[in-house]
Amino acid sequence: MTESSSISVHASSGDTTGSTGARDRGLVRLGAEFWALALESNPLSATLLGVHDHDDRLDDLSLEVE
Repeated sequence: MTESSSISVHASSGDTTGSTGARDRGLVRLGAEFWALALESNPLSATLLGVHDHDDRLDDLSLEVE
C-alpha cells in the first residue's frame, strides 16, 4: 500500500486489557487492505478520489486509439 492510499483511523475503548487494542489494529489493517484492493481494482475511481497510483492502468480515451 502506498502512502497516498493509506487511511488513518482512531479507535478508543474503555477496555484496558490490550485485547481490544489488538482487535482494533486488526480491523484497521483489514480496512486498509480492503481500501487498497478497491482502489487497485478500479483505477478510475482511485483517480477521481485523488489516488494516482494506478493511473497507468486507465483506459486510453483519445481519438487516436480507435
